[in-house]
Amino acid sequence: LALSLLNLLEGYSAILKRDRTTSHAVEACCHALSDMESVNRLTFILLRLAMSDDPEAEMAESGDDPVFRSINSTRGVAAECVMILCNKLLADDAQLPELLSILLRRFAKDPAVSVRVSILLRLPYFMHKMPDLGWQIFAAIFTEPHSKLWCHAEKSLYYQYREHYERVAPYLGRILQDGGEDAGECWGRISALACLSGHLSLDALLTLVPTSSLSCWQGIAKV
Repeated sequence: LALSLLNLLEGYSAILKRDRTTSHAVEACCHALSDMESVNRLTFILLRLAMSDDPEAEMAESGDDPVFRSINSTRGVAAECVMILCNKLLADDAQLPELLSILLRRFAKDPAVSVRVSILLRLPYFMHKMPDLGWQIFAAIFTEPHSKLWCHAEKSLYYQYREHYERVAPYLGRILQDGGEDAGECWGRISALACLSGHLSLDALLTLVPTSSLSCWQGIAKV
């Protein structure tokens, strides 16, 4: 069924003119197909979808939730498709095709925060399988910081703080600087876990906490 759908997507330009319909159809294919020929075919379609309208233009009435914008916009869904394909290939210990890697980097630097969040939500497994490239993608996502994006970084930092605290620590500093109260609990939880793991002394932790940040204190207290 997925192969038949992929043939339709490639063969009928009238379908391809409806970008949002196409993105969800491609998403269905990405969940079902992982052979290299299908991955390459899907990547070419995703490359075109990467040039679709900004999520902000598509979802003007969606509010300010980047995840909601992501799952309801063409580029947001396309970015998620890229991560689905990447993670399926890595699960099979397969090499990432060059074009797919290029597309991944492109979406990680997308000007729309709701597109970057699609990459971020599925990044922890990618970072586990390909640490160096994973951290490069993580850095690209946060080249342009956004207060509502930092809270979605918690899972990536959570799975890395124990073994790679030296890489996590600079981002904890940036969360304090750029994240505001939206990301305070994220900072508190990861910092408290780092303290309990011996990466950070209790005195150092208490010195770092902004006294006026209720959310940071809540994150620490929950741990």
